[in-house]
Amino acid sequence: MKVKVLFTLFPSSSNDRFIFSGFRPDWKINFNNYNCGRLLFDKQQIHPNEQTECIIEPLNPYLWKNVAIGDILECMEGVVLIGEAVIIEIM
Repeated sequence: MKVKVLFTLFPSSSNDRFIFSGFRPDWKINFNNYNCGRLLFDKQQIHPNEQTECIIEPLNPYLWKNVAIGDILECMEGVVLIGEAVIIEIM
């Protein structure tokens, strides 16, 4: 199972945060922690306030069985919210 999303990286307090394809944050939906999922995209990196289509490969697809198109996933690095993704396709 894979999920195609429209991902937005939020600015950080230092405003120099960026992420590379292959980054494995935790994903949260409706206050439930859905474990980690690898974020893949066609560019080298995503910068703050940038929005791009990406693929999420869940570490444990079973925990993602109830996600649906239009759901908003919170992208977490530890307890820090660093971005969000809107599901546009379930693959």
